[in-house]
Amino acid sequence: MITTQPCTATRGTGGDAITVAFYPDTGCLRFSDAQGTCLHELLPPHSWFAVSSFARNDQGGAAPGPQTLDILLIEFTTGTRFTNARIHQRIASDLLTGFARFR
Repeated sequence: MITTQPCTATRGTGGDAITVAFYPDTGCLRFSDAQGTCLHELLPPHSWFAVSSFARNDQGGAAPGPQTLDILLIEFTTGTRFTNARIHQRIASDLLTGFARFR
């Protein structure tokens, strides 16, 4: 049976903490800041691709291990893999805000 408790890892960056949580029941991979604001979210199958690309000798199963989530956080905070996604997310929200004003 799949557990509903998320697997989490937290990393401090520049005076702020970023947490990654993988929810095995939905397959959602969510990056959030210390206040709980979602910075980036991946849904299946993209979350599975991200987890499997960083799972180095991790045990198989429904959820990634702590090492895998730690590696994901390092990549997210250094901006090597998720930079474009974060930029597009920020641009998209700005565009939607501007669009709502002209309705």
